[in-house]
Amino acid sequence: MLDQTVFNTLYCNYKADITRYLLKITGSPEEAEDLTQEAYIRLWKINPPVSEEMLLPYLRVIARNLAIDALRRSQNVRAKAHRLEQPVLHQDIYAIEIEEGVREILSLLQSVDQQQVLQLRVVHGYSIKETARLTGKSESAVKMLQFHAAQRIRSQAAQADTRRSSRSARPHPGAARIAQ
Repeated sequence: MLDQTVFNTLYCNYKADITRYLLKITGSPEEAEDLTQEAYIRLWKINPPVSEEMLLPYLRVIARNLAIDALRRSQNVRAKAHRLEQPVLHQDIYAIEIEEGVREILSLLQSVDQQQVLQLRVVHGYSIKETARLTGKSESAVKMLQFHAAQRIRSQAAQADTRRSSRSARPHPGAARIAQ
């Protein structure tokens, strides 16, 4: 470890110079101050101690290396944030679309019990036994509610398909004029 009086003298005489040097590199007063403190801490901990005439150059090398490391970290963080920005956004959009679709399907069901059972079983992946325990119903009641919910969704989907196909089978009102 360094001699306390030598360290204090070095700190008092060169702290402002080291901070200005780091400010030029980082452009941030807060970061320059933090790095100055870190440089002095590292200088304090060096073992074996450096000769007194080499302390200031050694401190500047420590400070420069810390600044370079900080700049690399901030560039890596920005690069990672940029790379992650798009996929996270798309995942959020897909998650929202899926949630809306699930809500729409669940709204087709007549009873809240059917909605609850289907959500626990299909969306959250609980077993029949776990769903029964969570809802306070018997396993056979859970099976029956799930069966009726699935039946209702199938019939609603079939009706929607029938409506879509009957609309597309009818000619468009302007189609006769185009054909002439």
